[in-house]
Amino acid sequence: MFTSAANLTVALASLLLSVGVGNLIVNVIGLRSLAGRERVAFAMAVGLMALGLGTFAMGHAGLLHPWLFRAASGLAFLFAVPSLLSIRSHLAGQNLIAKFLECTLFEKVLIVLIFAQASAMLLTSLAPPIGADALAYHLAVPKIYISHRAIVDLPNHKHAAQPFLMEMIFLWGMLVKSDVLAQLLNFAATCAAGGSIYLLARRFFSRRAGIIATAVFMLTPQLFTSVGLMGAESAMTFFIMLTFIALARWAAQSEDPTAQRARVPWLILISLLAAGVAGMKQSGAGHVLFIAPAVVLIPLVIFRERLLRALRYAALYAAIAAVLGGGWYLRSYTMTGNPVYPYRSQAPFSGISEGREGMGKTFAMLLAYPWNITVNARRFGMLATDTPGPLPLAFVPLLLFVLGPTPRPLKFMLAYTAAFAGAIFFTSQLTRYLIPILGFTSIAAAVAIERMEKIGKLPALAAVGAVIVSCVVQTGLSARTLARHNAGRLRVIAGQQSRTEFLSSASYSYDAFQFLNVAAPPQSRVMLMYGHEAYYLDLPYLIAGFSMGGSPLTTEDYDSEAAFVAAVRRLEVDYIYVDEYVRTLFYRHRMEQYPHVPAMQQWFLKDYCRLVFQKQIQGERHIRIYKIIDRPTSPNTPREDTAL
Repeated sequence: MFTSAANLTVALASLLLSVGVGNLIVNVIGLRSLAGRERVAFAMAVGLMALGLGTFAMGHAGLLHPWLFRAASGLAFLFAVPSLLSIRSHLAGQNLIAKFLECTLFEKVLIVLIFAQASAMLLTSLAPPIGADALAYHLAVPKIYISHRAIVDLPNHKHAAQPFLMEMIFLWGMLVKSDVLAQLLNFAATCAAGGSIYLLARRFFSRRAGIIATAVFMLTPQLFTSVGLMGAESAMTFFIMLTFIALARWAAQSEDPTAQRARVPWLILISLLAAGVAGMKQSGAGHVLFIAPAVVLIPLVIFRERLLRALRYAALYAAIAAVLGGGWYLRSYTMTGNPVYPYRSQAPFSGISEGREGMGKTFAMLLAYPWNITVNARRFGMLATDTPGPLPLAFVPLLLFVLGPTPRPLKFMLAYTAAFAGAIFFTSQLTRYLIPILGFTSIAAAVAIERMEKIGKLPALAAVGAVIVSCVVQTGLSARTLARHNAGRLRVIAGQQSRTEFLSSASYSYDAFQFLNVAAPPQSRVMLMYGHEAYYLDLPYLIAGFSMGGSPLTTEDYDSEAAFVAAVRRLEVDYIYVDEYVRTLFYRHRMEQYPHVPAMQQWFLKDYCRLVFQKQIQGERHIRIYKIIDRPTSPNTPREDTAL
C-alpha cells in the first residue's frame, strides 16, 4: 500500500512539474492571456514534451543516472512553483461539484461511467506492467538505455529506431521512480485525452456534447486495451485534439485587428503540438502533413493575408515541426538507412500486417473498413474487444446523411479522420492505430445524438438509450479484458502480495526470464525466437524469427541450414527462448501472407540445442528455453541430451 501511495504521489508531482514547465514555455512564446482549463491542457502537453526531449538530450550525453534525474526534477519543480501558482489564479471559481449537480441525469450517468472506467485503468497502471507491447519495447528499450546509462544504438531491436517521445517520458519516470510511474504517466495522458475531447466539443458545440463525446471515447474497449499495452495512441489523441483547439484559437485572431501580434505565438504552439505528435509514432508524421493546408488557408481565407505572408507562416510551421519532430526520422535514417524503419518495404502501400485473415487493400475493402473494424476486429490480428465500439458507426452516418447539414468545424475534423484512417488502411491496418481519431468520431456521434434529442421524444429516447446501453456493455467488456488478473492487482497494490508473486502468475514469460537471470552465467546472450516481451530479462538478448526488418538473424537471409547455424554461432548465442504459441500462430496465420519468409524449423531446435526449461501456460501455450550445444556428428543422429 505504501509503495502504491508513493507512486501516486510522485505521479502527481510529475504532472504538476510538467504543467509548471509547460506554463513557463507558453508564457515565453507569448500566450500570457491564455486562461482557464485550456491553459492547463496546453501547459501539460508542452511540459510533457519538454520532459521527453530533455530526457532524450541527457541520454545522448550519457547522463541517465537516477540520482541525477531525481535531483534535476526536484530543482525544476521548485523553479516551476511560481508558474503553478499563476495557473491557480486562472482556475479560480471552478467549482466542479456544483457543475456536476447542474448536469442532467443522463449526463451524470455518463460521468459516473467515465470515472468507473478511469478507475479500472488506474488499477491496471498501479500494478506491475504485464502488457505485451510494454514488455516488448515501450519499457524494455528504456531499461536497456538505463543499463548503459546512455541512449545507445540498438541495431538488433526493431523498435529502437522509431519515434520515441513517449518512451523518453517513460524513461524519465523509470529513472525518477519506477516502471509503475511510467504507467501512471501514460494513464494521465489517457485521461488528458478525454479532457481535451471535452474541451474541443464544448468550444464548438456544447457542454452536453462534450460529456457525451468524452464518454464515447473513454468507454471504448480499444482504449482500455491500449492503456495496458502502454501505446502512444492516447497521448497522440491528447496532442491532436489540442492542435484543433489551437487552430480554432488562431483563426479567431481575425476578429480583433489589434490581436494580430498573437497570431505568431498561436502558430508556434500549433507547431509544437504537431512536432509532439510526429515524435510519438510514425503515423504522427502524417498529422504534420494533414495540418499543413490549414496553416496556409487560415491566413489566406480568414486573415486575408497575402500569399507571401501565408507562406512565411507555413515556413515557420515546417521549421519548428522539422526541428523538434523530424529528428526522430533523421535518427532512424542514420541508424538504418530508412526514416520509417522498419515499416516500409519496396512495394508501395505495403505494411507490416494486413490483418490476421488478410483484409486486403482494395477500394471495396476501404469502404467496408469502418464496418469491419467495428464488428470483426479479429480480422486485424487483434482481440475481439479491440474495437472502437458501435456508437461512431451508428451515429456518424446519421449525422452526415440524415440529420441536416454538418457543421463546418466538424467537416474539417471528419476530413482529417478520413485522411488518417485511409493512411492506416493502406499501411498496417491495426485497429489500435486508429485511436487518435476516435476523438473526432466521438464528437460527431455526440452532435448526432444532440440533434436526435431535438427532433422528438422517441428519437431522443432511442439515442440516449443506445448510448447508455452501449457504454455499460463496453465498460463490462473492458473490465472483462483483464479481469483474470484484477484480483492479483488489488492484492499487489494493497501490499498483500509481492511483485514477484504477481508477475509469476500474471506474466507468462516472467518465470522463464527469471530462470535465465539466475541460471545463466553473466553476459550470456539469449536469442528470442518467438515472443519478444523481454522487459524482465536482465541478460543481453537479440531478436530473431520471421523478418520484420529489425533482426540481424532472420531465416530468409540464409539459403541453407549450415549458413543459419554459422550465423547463430557467430553471434555467440548461448540460449534460445521460444514461445511455442507464437510460433504456432506464425505457421497458422503468417505463412499465407508471407510465403517468401521461411520459418525457423524444428531441425534447428532438435539438432543443435538442449531443452533446459519448460512451462505450460494454458492450452497450447508453452514457453521453452534451449541451450546451444555442439553440433552432433550428423544432423539426424539422435543424442540423449538433444532429444526433445
